[in-house]
Amino acid sequence: MTCLRLLGLWIVAAIAGCDRPPTTPDEGSALPPSALPPAPHARAVADSAAPLSELPAQEVVVAEPDAGDIAAEVAGFRDLGRCVSTLGGAVPPALAEVLGDVGYAAAEDACRERQALASREIGGCEALAVRAARDGCRRRYAMFHAEPDLCPVEPEHQGRDPLCVAVAMRDHSMCLAVGALDLVGTCRAIILRDARPCRVAHETLVAAERCARAARRWWRVIPPTRPRPRLPVVLDPALSLCLSGDGRLETPPDGGGDAGVSGCLTNPVLLRRGIVVHPDRPVIVGAREGVIVGPRLPVAELRFPIPHEELPVELDVTGPGVAAWIDLEPAHAGPSGSEADRGTITLERFGIERGAIVSGSLDVEVAARGDAASRVRGTFLTFVRDVVRDE
Repeated sequence: MTCLRLLGLWIVAAIAGCDRPPTTPDEGSALPPSALPPAPHARAVADSAAPLSELPAQEVVVAEPDAGDIAAEVAGFRDLGRCVSTLGGAVPPALAEVLGDVGYAAAEDACRERQALASREIGGCEALAVRAARDGCRRRYAMFHAEPDLCPVEPEHQGRDPLCVAVAMRDHSMCLAVGALDLVGTCRAIILRDARPCRVAHETLVAAERCARAARRWWRVIPPTRPRPRLPVVLDPALSLCLSGDGRLETPPDGGGDAGVSGCLTNPVLLRRGIVVHPDRPVIVGAREGVIVGPRLPVAELRFPIPHEELPVELDVTGPGVAAWIDLEPAHAGPSGSEADRGTITLERFGIERGAIVSGSLDVEVAARGDAASRVRGTFLTFVRDVVRDE
């Protein structure tokens, strides 16, 4: 089934632009110059893996077919039969044979998705044959029609797909939740309608152009003016913890701890992508997971109910729904930390909306070293990347 999904999605992407109406330079005048066809003198470097800094600025990669224009494809949709005939006829015979062997009608699924987007009926996505294609249809529907609440909830993200949410919100600052640098580049390039984020995110011209090609497909969907970004440019999510076995605390430096400061460590990985808030469940900041490779960074998981009082609010870790679990030296084999048996979590900023800043501090005691209780003081800074209601 995995191979079927990958093959089907690849075919859909390869033939997506085959029946879209031709566009003229006037029709594409709203696009940045980088979206226009390369100049005649531009040289293709399809197989080059050289860093961008070593290649002349005028060189353009044309390693793969154009990704098309999803706005033109949806606008040009007329009826399902014509679409299936056009897309199906564009599939190379060798690939059509393989698709026939596995029984997957890729062209029909691609056209049903286009029909759903054109008719503004997300229910049409349910008619697709493959589950991965149905999720992809819902994702692209949400992105196309600026409906972040319609992005599919996926266990991998513990919420909605963050790239889908960011594009649907038309907010490039929310791309921070995507995580991987290459996908952050694609996300920002789509929303900003500019290829420069791709060049920042990738070291080679081939990879940067592939990113830009994927972004251009969405540029005519994104309006030239966008709402004000939810997150500040300088936001640097992180968890900082300072340990003192004798009660003398090391105060975290402003903005988080530092491995070079005595007694203090920081872990930006846990909170960099933000958190998911379920209004009917306790809030979870952090996770009981460490990094698989690299230095052993401190791990913490803080739980507390959504505050209804005016902030800042101080929460006792022994109170209902409040807990602090900390592992200062996580083992790669699994969690081995301790639950705090006394202390407080102070919540300074919080909101039940995407892009809300979540920050606070903790001062707790845990059995971190043998039977001796150690006092841990720290700070956390992150943001809400999604809000999911239990239905």
